[in-house]
Amino acid sequence: MKSTRMGIPTTTRKASSSFAASLHRLATAAVTFVAVITATAIEDLDEALLNDIVESYSSHVPTECNTQAQSSSFSFDYDWPGTNPQSGWNVDYVARNYEEGLFQAIMSHTDANNANRSWTIRIGTGGNMYSVLFPNSLGEIIPPQNHPDAPWIDEVQQMVAVAGALSSNPNNAQQCPGGYAQRDNDLLCKKYFIHNAGSYQRDAPYTNSPFYSTSLARHCHGNTCTFMSWGSHAHVVTPFTSPALYINRYTNCNNGIIEHTQMIHNFANPSDPLAIPENDLNHFNVAWGGVRPSKLPFVLEPSNIDTLDYENVNSIDPLPLCLWSGNDDRGRAAPRNLPDTGGYTTFVENGLLVNRTLSPLLPPCRRPNVTCGTTTDPTLSCMVDTCTEAQIATGGYVRMALKVAPNSTPNCLSDGVVMNGLVSLQCDFHDVGFGRHAALLTSYDKCSPWTDIGLFNGRTRQGMNIFQLKQWSISPTTKRMSFVVYATDKVAAQNTVNSMFNNTDRATDLVIELRALRKNRDSFSSPRATIQSPTMSIPFQTLPAEYNPSALNAFTYVYGRGEDYALNGIQGLGRRRMGSTAETGGRDYTVFSVNWQSGARLEPSSTYTNRGYYFVSDLGSVKATADSLRNKVAIDKIELEQWSPRKVEIYKRGTNFVVRAAPSSGGLSTTCASFSASLACSGWSTPKAGHVPYFYVKCQNSTYLGPNPYRFTPSFGSRFPGHGSAADQRFVRSYVCDGMIWSGRERILNADAEDALDDFRAEDVAESAGGFETGTDPPFVRPTWKLMGFFPIDGASCASLETDTYEETVCDPVPTSSPSSSPTTSNPTTSKPTSCGIANDGRMPAPCPCGGLGCWGEDTTGQCCSKFCRITNLGSSFCKASPTPAPTPPPTTSKPTSCGIANDGRMPGACPCGGPGCWGEDTTGQCCSKFCRITYLGSSFCKGSPTPAPTSRPTSPIF
Repeated sequence: MKSTRMGIPTTTRKASSSFAASLHRLATAAVTFVAVITATAIEDLDEALLNDIVESYSSHVPTECNTQAQSSSFSFDYDWPGTNPQSGWNVDYVARNYEEGLFQAIMSHTDANNANRSWTIRIGTGGNMYSVLFPNSLGEIIPPQNHPDAPWIDEVQQMVAVAGALSSNPNNAQQCPGGYAQRDNDLLCKKYFIHNAGSYQRDAPYTNSPFYSTSLARHCHGNTCTFMSWGSHAHVVTPFTSPALYINRYTNCNNGIIEHTQMIHNFANPSDPLAIPENDLNHFNVAWGGVRPSKLPFVLEPSNIDTLDYENVNSIDPLPLCLWSGNDDRGRAAPRNLPDTGGYTTFVENGLLVNRTLSPLLPPCRRPNVTCGTTTDPTLSCMVDTCTEAQIATGGYVRMALKVAPNSTPNCLSDGVVMNGLVSLQCDFHDVGFGRHAALLTSYDKCSPWTDIGLFNGRTRQGMNIFQLKQWSISPTTKRMSFVVYATDKVAAQNTVNSMFNNTDRATDLVIELRALRKNRDSFSSPRATIQSPTMSIPFQTLPAEYNPSALNAFTYVYGRGEDYALNGIQGLGRRRMGSTAETGGRDYTVFSVNWQSGARLEPSSTYTNRGYYFVSDLGSVKATADSLRNKVAIDKIELEQWSPRKVEIYKRGTNFVVRAAPSSGGLSTTCASFSASLACSGWSTPKAGHVPYFYVKCQNSTYLGPNPYRFTPSFGSRFPGHGSAADQRFVRSYVCDGMIWSGRERILNADAEDALDDFRAEDVAESAGGFETGTDPPFVRPTWKLMGFFPIDGASCASLETDTYEETVCDPVPTSSPSSSPTTSNPTTSKPTSCGIANDGRMPAPCPCGGLGCWGEDTTGQCCSKFCRITNLGSSFCKASPTPAPTPPPTTSKPTSCGIANDGRMPGACPCGGPGCWGEDTTGQCCSKFCRITYLGSSFCKGSPTPAPTSRPTSPIF
């Protein structure tokens, strides 16, 4: 959080703690502190790894982002803040609490000059944005997650990597056993798409709870947050492994601008015989994303003369948003290489006026000589989407006529509630005899989401906007048409439509007209069924006097013109692509993607980076802001020789280890304050020739340190970077711990309960041949991963750490002194002797195991001097004098003769309650007033009190 005291901005944030069992989120203290917060070793490591990977290479272009505080504020937090109802997420996913498992961090910018430029983004464990909220202007623009089996998996902002030689390749019998005939069947011809976000819920029961890509590192500081994750295959179950590390950096540039740096690193070992060319990644989304067309239905891009036209309602030309993977090649919205674009695309809210004549929306037709049934198979249905006038005149086709029968009402009834709480109705709006036929239309023109479908009474000219036309016909035995209205009250919606289209007083049909209407800016805020003004219909004759398009809110992607591909010698091209999902079940999603493709290739050990921008503004400011950012876009491909890493080293004590990074970029030395720990392995903070990433992997109580992230994955018949086999049913389930399928207890429905309070009971989860006996979402044990650095491929010393356990305190200082013979305030002795043969006395509060007081003699390299041998006591290691006993120290000062006199007796380490140990006793051994007795390392002291004792430093491992 950021606060301002006396006009000077001061940065505050929640205090950090060590990593807990789940890497989904960091539990931090509830107290806020100003100034420096002591970081843990793992947080220091994350900072080093992320800063160096994003910045420490020879061709790095420093950011020009304006991060000055100005009169605005910025905050970040790792604490789960709860679901924001303003986002309007899919209610089923909210009820299942999926978002809490997804959440990793939240970043917010509050703009003091223009509240409409304030924003809040939420970051998932994959490091990708899954929520982009403008609380004072556009609201939530990320889609509501109505994609089945994909809660925050697909319709988010994320990178995607594809290996074209492996994905749905019918020539690959191992991964596409169905061949050409089953090329589009993911069960028999496997797709290769590595998502930044996570995996679809298509591998029951293992993915009944979503699996989101795992966080490997994260660091927030100042106006920037950076995240690293290991990409997950989206189309599970999969035979493929994943070599993709994803890095995302978000920087608040103020004025509503977010700088987004995206990086993809192929971490496969290039010298591994399994790292063959067909495994190379060669098609990318950087990024895949999009917006809600219900919030942002208009798309504008600069013209060839580099102007952004929007003021003239008769000449404005918004890009058509046609069906993704269907007709998205239409007109100016067709996929375009970046050099052929203006370098940015802006999405505009409802309210922009476009005056044009649209092609009429016509009901479907019934084919001749076919029996109408309820089938949804278009080859068997009696219905077709359209027919010609000639087919109607001479071919026996019949077009559906929308009408209400004489002396009747539409008899509208609600058939449920759909997205955003809107009411779905079924009304008698046509004759019987028309087969079931879907419409799934959310706009009058399929490629113009800024239009609404209007249903009008042909006699009174009274009409209403509808949100979606779902089904032209429900069944050949009924007259019902199904549609969604802009209303949230079922009874009110039924009554309104029944009244508007009431035909009980007429002996002739009441014709229902379909009209093109523009969307209202308040489309989702209230029920509407009104006589439409002339400007609501399209085309219109008059312009509202208050019309000011420059004031409309807009959201803009800035991706540049792709000059860096040629300038930096990067193979392949950048491309912009977009499309609609309007006909796929109400997903409220316009896809927007920037690709690296057509010759792109990311080989093992290579890294791709792309820095672009997003911003929110009024439409009138879009061009100037986008023009200022367009040339700041930076794209590059980084090879091994370009990195300038710092040292990263692993220190070991017993079976525990900790990882330390040099304190500055390019640094070649690390420090470890404990002389009982030894240097075990040296590596680097970035990719480097002959080095691979080391992961710390944990499955329940089992741990692994090494280069194989699949260490605990059930066997798939090969090893990374090789793959399993779809033909042999050898699948890769990184999200399952081998031999640890379930854990804990599950709440299950108790059908025999007599009391409602006993409807659920907790039982142990059990496996059986038919699946799980209790519950549909068993609590699987899932692995967690953490990146530790890049270490030698063939390093035996590193490999020997495979089964060791991470422990934060390995390099903490060890005890080196005990109570002295006189009161003192000097620090404990910690320096080692400069030469052997000199034994420095390091007294301990209890005798050493071999007799006498502890003493040590080491040279500057940490080796025991002559006649000294190493012993370990209470977790500390010493060079013990042998065979000559250590000299006996002089007796300690006698106890005070009266209470109230505190003699200082230094201890070799910090007391549990902090500060040097002190004592105050009377001659009987009782603690004096204001002193309390504590015990430390076997010795008892009267500790000064009532000063509150601070909490000791946590020592829990990172998982």
